[in-house]
Formats: sequence, structure tokens, C-alpha cells
Amino acid sequence: MTNIIIKSEPGFSPAIDAEIVGTANDYIHNDPNGKQMRLDAHGVVKDKGTGGIVYLNYTGIVNITPELGMILGGDPNAKSTEFGDSFIEMRFETGDEKLKDLELGVFLALEICRLLDIQDIKNLRLVSKYHNDLAIPFLFHQLQLVFHAESFDRLLAVAQHPVISKEIKSLYYEPALIEDHESRDRWERHVQSPMAIRSARKDPKYTAEQLEVGYVQYEEQLQGQNRLKKTHYGNSQFRQAIPNMPNLQHLVMAISNYRKPASNYFTKTFEPGLHKPFTDATNGHAPGLPQLRAFYLAAFQHGLKLRSFVCEGISRQFLNSSKEDLDKLADVLSEATDIVLRLNTVIGHRRPVAQWGEHRRDLKNRRIADLLRQIEHLQSLELHLEAANATLKEGSAWPPGSRTVENVL
Repeated sequence: MTNIIIKSEPGFSPAIDAEIVGTANDYIHNDPNGKQMRLDAHGVVKDKGTGGIVYLNYTGIVNITPELGMILGGDPNAKSTEFGDSFIEMRFETGDEKLKDLELGVFLALEICRLLDIQDIKNLRLVSKYHNDLAIPFLFHQLQLVFHAESFDRLLAVAQHPVISKEIKSLYYEPALIEDHESRDRWERHVQSPMAIRSARKDPKYTAEQLEVGYVQYEEQLQGQNRLKKTHYGNSQFRQAIPNMPNLQHLVMAISNYRKPASNYFTKTFEPGLHKPFTDATNGHAPGLPQLRAFYLAAFQHGLKLRSFVCEGISRQFLNSSKEDLDKLADVLSEATDIVLRLNTVIGHRRPVAQWGEHRRDLKNRRIADLLRQIEHLQSLELHLEAANATLKEGSAWPPGSRTVENVL
């Protein structure tokens, strides 16, 4: 190449207006599939203002399209290619102190990545290993979390990443607990019970070796959950993670049930222990309450404001939390526009009972109305009462399935 001009936009610092010195090298090769070509160019330029010498290297990838063929063929009707058909990345090296900051151009690349859509990000990954490393964090806007020690370790690792942590916008949290069966015999009866057989995704007839390995992993999972409980159900980890995820705006807390199956991430996390904790209501307590509280207390402490909140399968008893706690939750939701509450009304293990009457009293004492009144920007609300595979408590009548903002307030 014999004609290279590098000129910065007005206002860019450090400013550069440089031309090639001598001849530059430009290497091009096509991918075997014939769909892209790879660029690798090297040259030296001289800045007019400072007289500084700068080594320039740029690599890139170009989609081979009919429009590109017209350009390379010198067709007089050729036009510029569409955005997204080619990407290049420039690297500078210089001994001139006034131009030294050009070597930090990666920061510009990060800002450009934030403006690209998902498909363009995927294309950018094909340019080089450097571009792959640059682009990968921008493919992860949602973080999945389960109540498992390794999952919370992953949460902290993401929060400490200098780029990925800034891209997380949604947290999908499945907080179900696994049941403590107290002995191996009881655990084996559980994993081979009719309920477990019906829910199994593969042959439920486990070999002795599978049961041996499964029980060891189940115990490790159970001990990990017990350690998490000692951190106030993950509150300590949330307090470390939330300040490092400034763009977190959406929270989904979901305990799987007959209507909403568990995610693949949840299933793969717990399946090695041959355990499928569909809901921690089987533990005989209100499901999800301490896990939800652990999150919103940490969020309140750091001033996090959610834009949307979906709560699936969490016990309706969270409405009986102290006024101080509910005010903190209201503060976290004060800028939310969309809220979905699918509340679990069930309590009990062997013979679960739906507590419709108690929930009606919650509505009458205006707890939920007082909570929602503090959310000034609320535009959409769904409130559902759910009771899967549970009988009605004696004297209770079946209530309507959902309510709107107007008839709750």
C-alpha cells in the first residue's frame, strides 16, 4: 500500500494527522468457505503536527458480497458496503509521548461494541482472537443464578469482571432448596419415588454405582446450600456483587412448578445429585422468603433501582414481612414499570394446603396496596394466587386468579 492517511475526528485526543512513510504491507486471504476475507496490514506513518513516527497494524474481516466484488473490480456503479459487512481494529505503537495514548485505543473498541446489535457482535468475534475476547462479554446481558454454592461463586466472578459486570442487565434467580432427607435410605426412596420417576428426563432405574455417586454429590450440594444459609441466604454475596453491576435493571425470581418448568441451568446444576427440587415448599416452610429478602436488602443498601420485577412461586407470606422490610423492597422497586407476582399459597409437605383465607386477609389489611402505592411509575401489574396439587383449606373459597392495579389499590 502506498497511500495511507490517518486523521482523527475533531475533538479526539490525542489528535493525529499522519501519512504513510514508504510502503506498507497488506496481506489478504479468503476463508475456506469463501464467505469472508481476512485482512492484516502493517505500515509506518508520520504525524504532521508532532513529527512523531507511529507504527500501524490493522486486522479485520470482510464479508464477501456482490457489493464488495463491484468495489474490487472497479465497477463505476460500486457503492459503500452496508455497516456490519466489515470490521477492522487498529493498533498503534509509538515512542512519541504526545501520541502515546493512541496505544490505548481498546477503550474506543469497547464503547463501539456497546452500540452494536447481537448479530454484529457475533460477526465481530470472527475477526481474530483479540476481537473474540473483546466481543464475548457483550453477548451476556442476563445472569442465571441458583441456590447452589458454585452458582454464587460464579455470581461473584462475573461481578469482578471489568467488562462483563457492566453488561449484566437481568438476573434470573431460581432459589429452590433441596430437601434434607437425613439419611441415605430416605434419599434413595425419594429419588426412586413415583413422583421422581414421573419427572425424570431419563431412565429412572439407577444402578448401584449411579446411586453411590449421586448420593455423594447430593450431600455436597446440601452442604453447599447450608453454607449459603449461614451467609444470610446469599445476602453477603449480593452485597459484594450488586455494586459492581451498575446496569442491573431486571430481576426474575422463579421457583419451578407445574406451570413453569426449571431452566436447563437449574436442572444441570442439581441433576448430578439425582435430585430435582421443583419447589422448596416440600421442606414444609414458606418457599423463597429468605432468598428474596437477602437480595432486596442488599439492593436497598446499595441504592439499586429495578425497572421490572417478576416473582414466581415465592410464598405469599412475604407480604407479612415487617413494614421496615417492605419499605426497603418498595424503595428497590420505586422506579419499576412492570411487576408480576405469582404467589404460592401452599404450605405443608405430605398434605399441602392452599391458604386462600389467609391471603384474603393480607389483601384486606392493605399490605400489598401500601407496597404498590410507593411505586410511582408502575404501568403493568399482574397478581396471581397459585396452588399446584394442593387442597383448599376448610372454609376457603376459590378466589379469582389475578388482579389488576386498579382493583388492588
